[in-house]
Amino acid sequence: MKATGNEKNLKHGDFAEVLRQLSELQKREKTHKQLEVSLRQNEQRYRSLVDHANDAMATLDSAGKVVIWNKKAESLYGFTLEEIQDNFFDLATYPPKSHKKNFQAAVSKNCEIFFGPWEGVSRKKTGETFPIEITTSAWKANEKMFFTIVVRDITERKKVEEEQKKLLQNLQQAFNKIKTLSGLVPICTECKKIRDDRGYWNRLEKYIQAHSEAQFSHSICPDCAAELYPEFYGKDK
Repeated sequence: MKATGNEKNLKHGDFAEVLRQLSELQKREKTHKQLEVSLRQNEQRYRSLVDHANDAMATLDSAGKVVIWNKKAESLYGFTLEEIQDNFFDLATYPPKSHKKNFQAAVSKNCEIFFGPWEGVSRKKTGETFPIEITTSAWKANEKMFFTIVVRDITERKKVEEEQKKLLQNLQQAFNKIKTLSGLVPICTECKKIRDDRGYWNRLEKYIQAHSEAQFSHSICPDCAAELYPEFYGKDK
């Protein structure tokens, strides 16, 4: 039986629709492949930047598994990615509760959050602890949550700060001890007393002791001894 005109038109319309949908699928597939290539390239660039960063960086997924552990982190902590991957909060943080709390808060809120910077203490594979400056951020990619921790070893900074603190303390102590005499000093030509800022006349040694670190020990010079005690210290005849 021959197909009617309507049947022919219907079949032709169905075929055209199939071709249109196929064309759309091909375009979508091409776009999807281009996106995949772009994402892989971006991921490679990101990993390259992370690996060459001067600070230790760790990125965790929403389950708490380390997915990125850069070279600086490995050299600083001594752990490989395989060692740290499933127990980051137990091995690489000290104390672990503070970092884990921020991570859990970010995951529970499912939103991008930034914490820090603040100072703390971290722990190496050897058990050695060291001071750090840390920033953390939660971010999304393809509707998935990630948590990045950036750690900077501030051991040298702390040493410098401690040295500066000691230097300032020493300078302050030295400054507190410094007492200098300067300018005009009003002194009596007869008794040698000195007038202070309040107008009082003070003995010479008292005034000097009050305005310097000098200390006096009293004795009698030969001339005065001969004048005061001629019977014991008579002048040479």
